[in-house]
Amino acid sequence: MALLAACLIVGVPLALAAVIGVVVLGDRVGIGIPANEAFAWIVSLITAVLMWPLVLRGMRRYFMGLSAVRAGEGSRLGLQDASRGASG
Repeated sequence: MALLAACLIVGVPLALAAVIGVVVLGDRVGIGIPANEAFAWIVSLITAVLMWPLVLRGMRRYFMGLSAVRAGEGSRLGLQDASRGASG
């Protein structure tokens, strides 16, 4: 719970500062980025940075589990072979 509060207390102002900074920097360079576009880019960047490692971990666990079932080690890992059907 404390980690969530810390993320909100630090993360929200940091994200807002990043949006404002991107808009101001774009204006000074002469690009003219709208605030909603800057917000969308920053949210997508944060999502990608946070989700990419989780997706890779999930894919690795899924495919390693499938290979373990095929190799006969599924019972050791608590996995079941889907080709045998559900028991019970």
